This record gives sequence, structure tokens and C-alpha cells, in this order.
Amino acid sequence: MLEPSLSECTISDARVFIEEYLRTLSQPSLQFDDFDGGEVIMAVSSRERALLLNFWENNKDLLTAALNALADNPELEQEERDSIRESLQAVSKSSSRDYTKFRFDGQVYAKNRLVLAVVKKHIGNNPEITMQELTQTFTASRLPTIITPIKEAREITERTRYRRHFIDEPIVLVDAEVAVNNQWDAGGIEVFIDLADKLGYSIEPNR
Repeated sequence: MLEPSLSECTISDARVFIEEYLRTLSQPSLQFDDFDGGEVIMAVSSRERALLLNFWENNKDLLTAALNALADNPELEQEERDSIRESLQAVSKSSSRDYTKFRFDGQVYAKNRLVLAVVKKHIGNNPEITMQELTQTFTASRLPTIITPIKEAREITERTRYRRHFIDEPIVLVDAEVAVNNQWDAGGIEVFIDLADKLGYSIEPNR
């Protein structure tokens, strides 16, 4: 209810109050006397959810290693360690996503960040490129739409409550402002890498 109201609110002070309240809801609350499940997070905004998911995707190996180390910590009670192991097993079973990372231009990227980096690199090499030319450059069979006008991308976010583009990192072209698609599966990224290779951009899996 609160997030949709932000798109309709035109009073700046009211927007600040709503945004602050949403942030408050995302913080762990005090433990209730009749609840033994630990601290409770009342709600997470779509923006914070996207940031957290992106953080997890970019740091999954490190976070999993940290949880495994915590599960083997002899200073913790056995019940706590068992709970951590159960959480790790649940994450492993429920996650079917491909978390392969790629090396490009001296940096390591997750799939969606790789696309963003290549597009930015290509624009840097062709500063006068137009939106139509950029769209034509990154068009191929079975390749998702890569760039969308920023206004349209923001409207999609407001309508669906999911961030399907890097709307916080818009790219300014000579004739438009656009956002890059951040939804990539293994099949789509494979097509994109083949296209990038034809454009002269070397991308390798990060071993």
C-alpha cells in the first residue's frame, strides 16, 4: 500500500515520511514476549529487495562460506549450528539460478552487471551513438531487449513492483536516456556473449 502511494504523492515532506517509514519496517523489530523466532522484519521495499538480491548474487560464494564457517563454530550452541545448516540446505535446494561470473575488461561480473559493463564500454567507444543504433547493435535472435527508455523502465518498475532494469544507473545517449535490462538467464547471456565477441569484446568465465 505504501509503495504505490509514493508514485502518487506530490508533497515532498510526505514522501520523506513514507520513505522513512518503509525503511523503518525493513529493520529488525524488537522481539515479542510470545514469539521465539528471533527478530522480525516487518517489510522490505522492492528497491531494497532488488539491492539485497543483487548483493547476494554478487557475493553468494563468500556469504555461503561465512555461513558454513559459522555452522562449524564450536562456540555456538549445537541447536544454533543445526539451524544454520538447515538454512544453508534450504538455500541450496531452492536456488536453481546460474551464478556463473564472467571476466571482462579486467573486472569480474555477474550476468546482469556484465551486460551493463559491455554496453557502457561500447558507448564509451562510440560516444555519438544513438538509441536506435545502440538497439540495432545489440539485437540478435533469442536475445532479450537490452535497452529501454528510462521513462518506460521506471513505469515498468512502478507497475510490476520489480526492477527489471538498472533504473538507478541510467545511461545518457546523444538523443535519449536509457536503462539496461538486468534480467538474464544462462541462455540469454550466452547469446549476448557471442554477440559481444563479434563486436570485439573479449569475455571469459571466471574460473
